[in-house]
Amino acid sequence: MVLTTLTVTGDALVTLTAQKDAAFTAINSTNTAGISLGTALAVATVFTGGAGNDAISIGATTGAQTMGAGDDTVTLSSGTVGTGGSVNGGAGTADKLIMTDALAAAADGSAVFNGSFTNFEVLQISDSFVSDTLDLDGLNDVDTVILALGANTATINNLNTGGTVQFN
Repeated sequence: MVLTTLTVTGDALVTLTAQKDAAFTAINSTNTAGISLGTALAVATVFTGGAGNDAISIGATTGAQTMGAGDDTVTLSSGTVGTGGSVNGGAGTADKLIMTDALAAAADGSAVFNGSFTNFEVLQISDSFVSDTLDLDGLNDVDTVILALGANTATINNLNTGGTVQFN
């Protein structure tokens, strides 16, 4: 017997650091504290989050990922989704996309990114922010940018009035 659906319920944060989800077609969470998945979802796996602060990693997903109502985090290893794929940050107020500088620079010039990724308020650059010019209008028009390794010689354009840039 092969499990194809994982459902997480309860009120305590659930963290899976090395889940083996290649056989899962769906991962659902109604957990009010959230779920954190340490291994990237299989390309066709569909994640549906709940009210908690959920965290997933994806590549060129072909599933419709829906994060739910918490302040959720999606780490990207690809700046695009596969055919039929989408990622909705949900109703939180600090839903975060984490990606490398190179992925962000490639994604910000394409209307395809904003059509596939919706309802995110925060962009975190996970590596050095180098000689790119990022257009935040092309990156879900986020209000907050976090530079995880500080900044080098790059430029940010179209930061909303009252927006925040955080240097770590």
